[in-house]
Amino acid sequence: MHKLNLKRILHIVFLTICTINLFSQVINFPDQNLKSALITIGVDTNNDGKINIDEAQAKEILGLDNFGIQNLSGLEYFTNVKQLYLFNNNISLIELDSLSNLEILDVSNNQVQSIELASHPKLELFEAAYNQITDVILEDVLDNLEYLDLTGNRLTQLPWDKFPSLTDILIAENEFSTLDFSLYPEIGILNCSNNPLERIEFSPKTSSLFINDTKVQTIDLSSSQVDLLVATLNENLEVLLLRNDHREINPQLESNPKLRFICADDGQEIDWLQEYIAFLEYDATISNDCTVSTKVALIQKPNISYNSHSKIITILNNFADLPIYITDNQGRSVITIYSNVININHLSAGIYNVQIGTSLATKIMVL
Repeated sequence: MHKLNLKRILHIVFLTICTINLFSQVINFPDQNLKSALITIGVDTNNDGKINIDEAQAKEILGLDNFGIQNLSGLEYFTNVKQLYLFNNNISLIELDSLSNLEILDVSNNQVQSIELASHPKLELFEAAYNQITDVILEDVLDNLEYLDLTGNRLTQLPWDKFPSLTDILIAENEFSTLDFSLYPEIGILNCSNNPLERIEFSPKTSSLFINDTKVQTIDLSSSQVDLLVATLNENLEVLLLRNDHREINPQLESNPKLRFICADDGQEIDWLQEYIAFLEYDATISNDCTVSTKVALIQKPNISYNSHSKIITILNNFADLPIYITDNQGRSVITIYSNVININHLSAGIYNVQIGTSLATKIMVL
């Protein structure tokens, strides 16, 4: 009798342990949209309506786009996942520290404000476009990261030294004012459009550049390998240096109203640019002498001599290869000429501005 009771007790204990063990393997997902998404894409291989740890650890790719997910709790058990796609959900917090095998992570079109990438040393591609990110936290170098898309966020800076292997950078529609990629030789594709950029230095291997709607005054590609350039809507752009003795560039340059000087390679590049600039109706000088742009930068104001009796202006600065611009006091162009001696006898009385290329203006009064 005692032996029978003992067997029953042991049997009950065994069943209890098995039951506890069984339930301990089932993952709890606070967000039912996440659980439903995982079942929909086939993670529940035994079709019991639940996700257990073995099922989670069997997955290397998770495509969870467009499921209305808000909370990622439970994904920490998917430790073998290499590719995780979370595009277009409602996620505000990314906590995926245990997923150290991730190679591709896409969290675009969510509400993420800050993200930490320190626990993803194998990451090769990271997309987080169109969130609200103001900060990327990173303690360790991501040696394998090659593709970075942070378009449409609120970033003013990034720890670029943590991404030594980047080849493609998409950071349009952020709040960067300065960028310097001169020490990052592998960057080939760069989109930095729609930023309040005032200064930018380029990687020597940059081959495709999109730099639209910025505040830059000079774009210097003389040390790069760019063969695709789209630079439009840059209201302050004055100088464009394309000459690199490397390859022909046929840039897209619409809506750059202050563009005054372009340096390019001799031959087909200059010939094409001259026709293109004429088509755009820009009053810009095109030359293969890039030192002219340095002269432009050095001029503070034209040094002029004005004879009020003969109404002759003489430009004393020696910049005969740059255009002279004379505008009235309301900024309207009245004379454009390539000469150091200018007859303004036909101008009516008033105040006028004299510029050499993109220099500051000297005011004169015509009586």
